[in-house]
Amino acid sequence: MMRRILLQAVTSPPILPVVEALAGAPATIFMLHRFADPEAGNPGHAPDRLAAHLAWLRERHYHLTPLAEVFRRLTAGEPLPPRTVAFTVDDGYADFVRVGAPVFAEYDCPVTVFIITGFLDRRCWNWWDRVTWALATASRSELTLETEDGRWRYQWQTGAERGQAIDQIVERMKRIPERRKLELIARIAAALEVELPDQAPGRMAPMTWDQARTCARHGVTYGPHTVTHPILSQTDPQASSEEIEESWWRLQQETDAAIPIFCYPNGDPGSFGAREIATVQRLGLVGAVSSVPDYVSDRARSDSSVYSIPRFTYPEDRSDLVQIVSGFERGKNAVRRALGRG
Repeated sequence: MMRRILLQAVTSPPILPVVEALAGAPATIFMLHRFADPEAGNPGHAPDRLAAHLAWLRERHYHLTPLAEVFRRLTAGEPLPPRTVAFTVDDGYADFVRVGAPVFAEYDCPVTVFIITGFLDRRCWNWWDRVTWALATASRSELTLETEDGRWRYQWQTGAERGQAIDQIVERMKRIPERRKLELIARIAAALEVELPDQAPGRMAPMTWDQARTCARHGVTYGPHTVTHPILSQTDPQASSEEIEESWWRLQQETDAAIPIFCYPNGDPGSFGAREIATVQRLGLVGAVSSVPDYVSDRARSDSSVYSIPRFTYPEDRSDLVQIVSGFERGKNAVRRALGRG
């Protein structure tokens, strides 16, 4: 409670200009995924809060900047203006079209969607959604599975407990080689006596390519995000290369709004490495984004870190958003590091 009160005080109108001046309001990239869509039955970012945040950023004269322009300046060695903010959305779910895109358009805010091309091609649906579907639709309340890593055993009685089991299984599967992961999903469904649909069900469905092109007419751009969204570090060299290459090739086939910026699935440092960066460079893409929470650094202009540009998870609370875009978050981190050294 005290932390929240302090944060609200620091980001209040009388004090905020001082914070922005001291911290420099460094360039920020936000990462979003799903949008709340009661009609489809899925949770996500609330459109009214997103609208309020974009209105506030406009009122405070933040530069809502296309992601391609951020990377153009980085590669050209041009400084990014203070108060630069860019928005990205991962995966390509249909709720972006129904809920997210209209809000961004209303505030004339550029946004880049990173597309899982096999998802939009209806060749696959996302592996974490298959895990979710299996547990959410199962009549059983227990899962027991013998794996190479030992016995997996999960039990649930309430919806919250079921959700916790889903989260734990998904996190565990992120560090399993891709082929084993897909086999395990099939075994989970069999153990729960659930039949997985061939196509993603309603709330888990992707946008269509036609919808992507329609959104592009209102300023939305698109970047490649692999074909099937594997954790690339958990694939063999050929599969890693093909996932990146084919997604970029396929995206260019479907839309003129494709930009040469890649997005690593999961995006944490353990999910990609020098191998993936080399593939992105070889394809001529100008950069890539991760999910490491940090500001866009000037050093990205002169080294390979332009291929692992950080992004903050988009916050629902306005005080948290203000803390990030003002640069106050950087000051907090600097203090933590200084105290750690002490």
